[in-house]
Amino acid sequence: MAFGREAAPGDENDNFGSQENRSIRKFGSRLLGAGSVGNVVRLGGKTKYVYDLEVMVESVESFSGTEPVVLVIERGNESLSTTPVTSSGGRIEVEQTLSKKVTFFRPADMPDFQKKIFKMFLKDTGSNSILGKTNFDAAAYAEPEEQSMQRRLKFELSNRASVIMTITTTLLSMDRGLTESADGSVGDSGSFIPSDVGSDELAVDFDLDDEPVGAAKIGDPHGGGNSLDSRLDYLTKQKMDLEKENARLKKELASAGTFGKRIGPRIPLSSRNMYNRAGRAPDSSSAPSTVNNAEMVAENERLQAQLKELEEKIRREPGQGDLSEELRKVKASLVEIGVEKEAVETEIRALRAEQRKKRKMKKYRLG
Repeated sequence: MAFGREAAPGDENDNFGSQENRSIRKFGSRLLGAGSVGNVVRLGGKTKYVYDLEVMVESVESFSGTEPVVLVIERGNESLSTTPVTSSGGRIEVEQTLSKKVTFFRPADMPDFQKKIFKMFLKDTGSNSILGKTNFDAAAYAEPEEQSMQRRLKFELSNRASVIMTITTTLLSMDRGLTESADGSVGDSGSFIPSDVGSDELAVDFDLDDEPVGAAKIGDPHGGGNSLDSRLDYLTKQKMDLEKENARLKKELASAGTFGKRIGPRIPLSSRNMYNRAGRAPDSSSAPSTVNNAEMVAENERLQAQLKELEEKIRREPGQGDLSEELRKVKASLVEIGVEKEAVETEIRALRAEQRKKRKMKKYRLG
């Protein structure tokens, strides 16, 4: 019996169950032209794309158990699952396809989609216990300029078993009835989770244990997706995204600071860690100092130097323990910078309010 939600018979388009022995379609890719109206829609400063996500699970390798198992892919409160399969000689033949419509968002100032994290479990069908797990970012296998993409991948689970699968993403036409409600949910019956908008908005994922571990393409000489190289690549991308955003904020802050002085007292970092995952801003009366922007820039410089040091260590192939500790420190630095970024955004809003006030008073002064 498959775990997760099963679609009603005949509901083929929204089928979130398994389809056995389904052949892998070979898709070509093309650039989206100006005439591709209906494929995307602007929503809250972002572009929304609806894709067909198809996961063709080929096999599970290096599995020592003999009990029937299922492979489950989960996001939020919903999941999809294969039918039960058994191992033969340490290998499980699956050959089942799981598919679902998913939504990706691309902010106006970013070239790529925001993260869309899925969890993957190998479960014992008898006890329903988790035998192995990992997670992956589905947005990494779709690009805004591509009609479709297909990647054959190998994911290593926590129990050292490996899942061989092919992920195919295909851009679909947009339902013109899509609307955004006050709570950020999208009125689309095919949405994967009830509140999809904003679920992956933060540039830094504050749950350090929920980082996507990535995957290796079949034949990748660098090894599995849990390698230190792939983790470093992921952290480096996060750092670059933050630096780009911080540069934009710094420019806005300098412009706003021309018309007014600092608003509110300087608040230490420990007091500013007041943002939840929904992105709620603190009360404007606690806006931080402009001095903190310089601290944020210095923190970015320190992080860049730390990442360069990690690259050198990987090239010298040091011990795994040292690198794991260094990577943990980098993750902590990313979280701290993410908080600083939100604090600067709050300060910009306060400075703009002061700017409007000073304009009304006709008293322009340099800060």
